[in-house]
Amino acid sequence: MRFSSKRRSPQRRALIEQNAPKRAGTVFSPESDILDAALRLIAERGVGNVSLADVGRAVELPERYLRYHFTDEAALLGALLNRTYAVSLDMCMRLNRSPHGPAARVFRAVADRVMMLGEADEPLRRLFRAPELRGFDYDVNCPARREFETWIAERIEDGIENGEFRKVDTVSSAALVRELADSGFNADLAPTQSPLRDRAFAAAEFAVAALLRDPAALTRIRTSVER
Repeated sequence: MRFSSKRRSPQRRALIEQNAPKRAGTVFSPESDILDAALRLIAERGVGNVSLADVGRAVELPERYLRYHFTDEAALLGALLNRTYAVSLDMCMRLNRSPHGPAARVFRAVADRVMMLGEADEPLRRLFRAPELRGFDYDVNCPARREFETWIAERIEDGIENGEFRKVDTVSSAALVRELADSGFNADLAPTQSPLRDRAFAAAEFAVAALLRDPAALTRIRTSVER
């Protein structure tokens, strides 16, 4: 895949979706079907060896339709990644309504994302480990990742204000927490034979402990989110 930065407007994408070709005898959700097919092909061939034409053949759609909908391969890959961050953002919105403080919310957000990715199919987990993503323009092609980081940064700011967290650079700290949430399911933070929940909580402890003003508060925070 070649990573470019072109994107279609939401209005144009909605028009294309409305006029998408329909396949007789099937319930067809264009974006979901395309992303599922792209993920299968990426798992088989690798990130750099899948084109929009390949995906189009897999879902029986013309390449020109895919190019209107996703513009290019980078946009398609971004949509795959964006889908996972959208789920995490939904979890974060629910955490905003919880009685927990900022540190517990960050803890839970990391643990929830690690568990979500850990429970995902192997192709998706493999995608997050793909070396090709090192040159990927997330800001252009995966805006939900930036939203997820922004939510973490805001909770870190809240934690600094209420005294739970040390004074740190919120932007860089949020990026580090997000990185740990993305890789925690595969990180050497707990024995590999441990249940996924234990590994997720180990990743969350690692992320939050580095921010806490009082490391002894970690046990209390973990206990509060386990209830």
